[in-house]
Amino acid sequence: MATLEETENFLVSVENLVKDLKEKQESKSNERLLSSHVWLSDYIDNQIKTKVMPLKDALTTLKDKHVGDFKSNTQFDATITFCNDIIKLLNEINSLNKIRASYIDVKLKWQYNIPQIVDKVKHLRNRFNIIKGQLSKKVFEYEEEDW
Repeated sequence: MATLEETENFLVSVENLVKDLKEKQESKSNERLLSSHVWLSDYIDNQIKTKVMPLKDALTTLKDKHVGDFKSNTQFDATITFCNDIIKLLNEINSLNKIRASYIDVKLKWQYNIPQIVDKVKHLRNRFNIIKGQLSKKVFEYEEEDW
């Protein structure tokens, strides 16, 4: 059963990996990074996607656990959609690596997708903070009823 704290830990790890990926894109050695198809594909598959999938699963579990607590599930649905979008964007980059596309193609896809991934992670964080606020408010309401 995923808790709010575990889900936030997953989100923090995804944020850190995406930040690292963006720093690698902006570094001077990005040409070497982009031309290393095996390393980049391995990094996306074994580092980032292995963090995004548990985050998505934890958010789904939280949604199922608290489905009746709120009038709307929009915040939960939005966070899950952002996770799906991040996975889709990573798969696009990874597919070019797996077919060993030219450096220019990989670089263009990289320059297009990385800012989108960073934006999605920011939106994901904002939506998660809204969910966190709603859930903590709900806990306080339950505590007040016990008095």
